[in-house]
Amino acid sequence: MDNNQDEAKGRTTYTDRHMTEGQLKHIGMTNSYNILIGKVAVHEVIDSGIGFLFHDIDHPTPIQIKKIIAYFSSVNMFEHSAEMRDYLDENFTKSGKPIYIECKCEMPLIIDYTFKMRCARCKNRLKL
Repeated sequence: MDNNQDEAKGRTTYTDRHMTEGQLKHIGMTNSYNILIGKVAVHEVIDSGIGFLFHDIDHPTPIQIKKIIAYFSSVNMFEHSAEMRDYLDENFTKSGKPIYIECKCEMPLIIDYTFKMRCARCKNRLKL
């Protein structure tokens, strides 16, 4: 088996020796951007075989978001940078606390499946 293959799954992984550190960083930033903005679901990125991410999937932090913004600005991808600034402003206070309230219902009621899931009973965000 090729050294670049994930033995358990038999597919090439993001640690492929043919990718540079810069390419891996760009892929991680782009994957994180696409997930956070809601363009793709986490499982789509993970299943792609290049599931490298820059942010914490369950709890993205303002610091991580600011680093993604800075990265996209540094590579002249200003639209991505602006969308991430909007994401930061919509999801965190100036002091870095999440704006949304997490659902505490014992049995959350789910009616619609959306990017930012909310309990239909209490209307608060569902987070894993």
